Amino acid sequence: MELARLADLAAARLKIAIEYDPTALATTVTLRHDQPLDEAGLWIILNRQLALKGLTTIIASGGSAYSIVTLQNAVSMARIEDTAVTPTAGTRADVPAGYLRIRYRPRILKAEAIAEAIRPMLSKPGGSVELLGTSDSLIISDFTPRLAEVRTFLDSIDHPSERISLERIELRYLSGAQASALAMQLALKREAAGAPKLRGEVLAASEARAAILLAPESTLPIWRELIEQIDRLESVETRVYATPDHPARDVAPLIDSTLKSDSLRDPRFSTIIDPLTESLIITATASQHAQIEGILARLADSTS
Repeated sequence: MELARLADLAAARLKIAIEYDPTALATTVTLRHDQPLDEAGLWIILNRQLALKGLTTIIASGGSAYSIVTLQNAVSMARIEDTAVTPTAGTRADVPAGYLRIRYRPRILKAEAIAEAIRPMLSKPGGSVELLGTSDSLIISDFTPRLAEVRTFLDSIDHPSERISLERIELRYLSGAQASALAMQLALKREAAGAPKLRGEVLAASEARAAILLAPESTLPIWRELIEQIDRLESVETRVYATPDHPARDVAPLIDSTLKSDSLRDPRFSTIIDPLTESLIITATASQHAQIEGILARLADSTS
């Protein structure tokens, strides 16, 4: 089916107006469904197929219809919604556009802290969060299903009935993603050992070496201690690796480039080529040595 035909079918079934450039929808899509689609299902499929083509549906500011635009243009063209879609001629309140921009007014948390917490959740590309001047409000833009997830998250953290704190933690050695995964694992093991459930969550910040701690004030000291325990420098050791099947001078750059792909690699890492014995003298952490052993094993397999 042509994508333009799918858009026309959705417009007719939902009794809405959809504006689009026919050349932008001059492509075909394949639909396989055992059961007839209802209105909601048809609208979901249309927006999903558009997203795969880098397109989406919006309601433009002052518009009286849904418009199909590129994802790149959606953030500047879509109108800003306060809550639910306000229906105008050609649109329906129960048919949200595929891409929305909503204004969010924090209840207890600071706008900057909320922006930092939700930024990793937003779609890439397409999602964005902006501070609205000095009003302590946010403009959050994303595909409608993802915005629903963000709103659920915001309802859980920005709730006036709970004293939830959100703080940024600078890390010394771990990335935010590593700290998040390890802290949550430790929290679960702590609970399994008989300790009370530790309420809260550690999220990766947008910067590489930082994390966002989101927790009730009473549990903040425990979370901070957990993060401090895991954010410690791993010890290093020096090992000698023989490279009988490949020249050491060829293997060294491969190992170095593989470990350098991690922007947070330990600066104590070093590789020395011993040309007399055709071996590598490497100083690294245990986890890095495990990676090196894996590389050498794959090289050995390739020559066997």
